[in-house]
Amino acid sequence: MLSISRAVTRLTIAIAILSSIHMGCEAAKAKEAGPAATPYPGGKWKPPSPVYGVSVTKSVLVTMRDGVRIPVDIYVPADKANGKPAKGRFPVILTRFWYQKMEEEGTPLSDIDPAFFVERGYIFISADVRGTGRTTDPGTYLGERDALDGVDLVNWSTTLPAANGAVGFVGCSAMGQNQLSTAAFLGPKSPVKAMIPACVPADQYRDTYTENGVWRPTWPGLFMSAPAIFGSGMISELSKTYVESMRGGEAAFDGDWWSQRNFVMQAGRIVETGAAILIWNGWQDVGFGGLELYAALQNAASRSAVTAPLWPGSAVSGRYQLLLGDWGHGEGLDQGVMLQWFETWLKGAETGLSRSTKTPIHAQDRVTKDWLNLATYPMVDRYTGLYLGAGTLSPKPQPMGRGKLRWDFPGEDSALEFSSQPFFRAMRLAGPIAVRLNAASSNTDTQFRFQLFDDAPDGSTALISHGMILGSMHELNEKNVWRDKKGNPVRPQSLLRYETPLEPGATVRYEILLEPTLWTIRPNHQLRLEISSRPGHRDCPMFPMIGGRRDTGCILRRNVRERLDGGRYTITYGGERASMLNLPLVSADEFRPVRSGTPPTAKNVLPLDWGL
Repeated sequence: MLSISRAVTRLTIAIAILSSIHMGCEAAKAKEAGPAATPYPGGKWKPPSPVYGVSVTKSVLVTMRDGVRIPVDIYVPADKANGKPAKGRFPVILTRFWYQKMEEEGTPLSDIDPAFFVERGYIFISADVRGTGRTTDPGTYLGERDALDGVDLVNWSTTLPAANGAVGFVGCSAMGQNQLSTAAFLGPKSPVKAMIPACVPADQYRDTYTENGVWRPTWPGLFMSAPAIFGSGMISELSKTYVESMRGGEAAFDGDWWSQRNFVMQAGRIVETGAAILIWNGWQDVGFGGLELYAALQNAASRSAVTAPLWPGSAVSGRYQLLLGDWGHGEGLDQGVMLQWFETWLKGAETGLSRSTKTPIHAQDRVTKDWLNLATYPMVDRYTGLYLGAGTLSPKPQPMGRGKLRWDFPGEDSALEFSSQPFFRAMRLAGPIAVRLNAASSNTDTQFRFQLFDDAPDGSTALISHGMILGSMHELNEKNVWRDKKGNPVRPQSLLRYETPLEPGATVRYEILLEPTLWTIRPNHQLRLEISSRPGHRDCPMFPMIGGRRDTGCILRRNVRERLDGGRYTITYGGERASMLNLPLVSADEFRPVRSGTPPTAKNVLPLDWGL
């Protein structure tokens, strides 16, 4: 019995020793792994606890250089115990509010609360834009006068008693665009050290209001909604410009008025400020997702031409980053991550956001919803051509052939379709998409619409990308056209400075940009390109025509409509430089997904790894 007892004792001791060793190993592993990652980019930061109260002063009048006074609301940190201004000096966050200022409105942006920043050690200023809100003076739509007001407000904000001299910009849509237009006038060594222009285009004319000379609904939509959303002071300029554009005046083309609102061309001056810029955009918004602006800023920072392609291997800076999710205009914003950007660049805190990341694009695949870290635009340097044939998209040029279209709404004889073979493995489209089309018209103009679809085996379909072109404005701005190694278009760009009526019956080579994307094509899915002559009712609602006529479909100027009426188009397949679809097509595993999640302050899944 004694020997059994000793055996049990020894076994118990052995188990205890093994258990202790196991626990020690687990503790060592936990110590090595460190604390659990936080649900914010970098995994080491979360919003600081609110330590201040908020003191608000409304409708303070700030005098601009021309004597006009702009109303501003000032939110400053306060001592929670007595409500008096808190001791210390703080960075300023400035938003310039573009819309009607309603007392019950509460915050400058629906997803941004000034108190969130003020309680954590920032001064927050919401300033009305001249011609909107509480102001009655005539304003300009993102013009020089508006930008200079922004400069004056920046300089004034640094004189506030509690300001430490550093300024950040924040805002979505017009409040994002006026950050960029103001930055172009700030000059070097500006007080503005960080910006978050959200929901912004790069080139207003090409990106937001037209597709290669065809007006989008956003242009008449802006004009008609202006009295309700901007205020009386802004109406005179917009009314004059809109009417001029519909009559075929300078504003109908990419001239001086639009070039003043082209942030790509202003990228060099924006970069001169030294500000760290986080572009925050959505795939479902109008335009190109901020990718062209991102490339322009990176090019300007490396002293390259701002309109040049940023091919893989190009030098990039973590000072200019892009967050691009699968959401629409004004969606996907998170003030928690915005605070993290300001903590990094305004306060110099180590938040886990790399200032020197090699992958400054953080973009979401529209199919898998995975987040990917990328560096350049174009995203890949290998393009795959699919050639148009008799209803087909093929890897090789097809025999000579023709297809017929007429200028009409989608329906019989007004659309042509071209389908690829099913893909046997998952592939991904990553970047801008281009079409080359050889076509002739029976009259002196054409209008083509392109839609690229993803067709599933079960019969369901999804729109991947789209583009349009007006034939009389097809001439290329060749120095700004990006081409692959074979000379095929990757990102075409039309000049859009004037109209040149076509010669009836003459074949014209068109090169058209379809909006960029990140899109996974699943196994057994097919691509389908639809070419039609005009959009349907759903895509472009009714708008009144100048002179009393009405048109269904995207709005057309009268002289353009007259050139298009009754048109018959002949599409040519095969031959030299054959009609084709040029795709940024790579294996779906070409880019690895990164950690993602929904921060406590967010409504959407966001990337939580922004790269080193």
